[in-house]
Amino acid sequence: MPAKHLTPKQERFALEYFKTGNASEAYRIAYDAENMAADTIRSKACLLLQQDNIGAMVERLRARSETRAMMTKEQAIARLAEIAMQDKKDRVAAVKELSKIMGWEAPTRQQIEHALASPFEKFMDAATEASQGDEPPAETVDGS
Repeated sequence: MPAKHLTPKQERFALEYFKTGNASEAYRIAYDAENMAADTIRSKACLLLQQDNIGAMVERLRARSETRAMMTKEQAIARLAEIAMQDKKDRVAAVKELSKIMGWEAPTRQQIEHALASPFEKFMDAATEASQGDEPPAETVDGS
């Protein structure tokens, strides 16, 4: 069975849902919902999302968006690599940016200390609390 075409309102709903991520808001924008109760809007929006043709359009929009974002990142990496190899003036800045994008940066000392200190500090705190209960009472000056 061939895919059913979207009406202009369905298409607008799908586009607005893609933009906002909120089905009720998309329904309010695409349809005349001024006098409708919130529960009715939510119900109708949910039904629209369950339609195969609308769901397919939203998925196409997401895929296209992800592809564009990926291409933009790839283009940025290519340009930064080009600058790092050619432009002596901006080489250091370009290499720093490439390192951030590619995840090549070494963790900072603070990041390492925080990651390692948390379990150790918990252990030390627990050990300190446990040992405080085991100490004998302090002797008084009068010998009692």
